[in-house]
Amino acid sequence: MSVIDLCHLDDFLVRVSCLIRRLNEATIDLCVFCRNNHETYETYTSHKVKDRSGRVVCPILRRLVCPLCSATGDVAHTIRYCPFLTSKNMASLNSTVGASRIGSPKSSTQLDLGIGSNRFSRLL
Repeated sequence: MSVIDLCHLDDFLVRVSCLIRRLNEATIDLCVFCRNNHETYETYTSHKVKDRSGRVVCPILRRLVCPLCSATGDVAHTIRYCPFLTSKNMASLNSTVGASRIGSPKSSTQLDLGIGSNRFSRLL
């Protein structure tokens, strides 16, 4: 087997492993927020985003402070899900978020979540 064949085999095995993990995840509860932020498997399978009553239980999301409305804790959300966000300003958000996602993904524990600050905090 050549080196190229081994690289192709390795790539194939990685894709199969990811597929098997995704199929297994279909039957378990997990936190989509943490999974999408590339947290470890152990982290995102240890909890859900919200409980049955709609209260945020994800420990990472609970610490996040929305820069638009300052919501946090039980009603924490990302900018995209902010109730103050209108369809009119959604286009500008998409261009801003798209620009910030260029480069390698980082886990939310590596990102500055803006905890304890919002866009008005600099005025104080």
